[in-house]
Amino acid sequence: MSDTGSGLAAVNLREVFGPSGPGTDAMQLIVTDSCYASVPLAMQTLSMGYYSISTVRNNQLGLSVSLVDAKEKG
Repeated sequence: MSDTGSGLAAVNLREVFGPSGPGTDAMQLIVTDSCYASVPLAMQTLSMGYYSISTVRNNQLGLSVSLVDAKEKG
């Protein structure tokens, strides 16, 4: 697996969780803090069969500007 856009975290996912993922009958949950959270990483884990919950900062790479509250835009 080589998702260099999400950094080392995405590259090592299969090493940690195993090559086959959680299986077709179950989804697993990954909880991360804002230091490790990113939209591309959340999408990568979802494609592997894992849900993720995290706090994403509004200046995070991959976060759509339509999701940022108007008062925070300035």
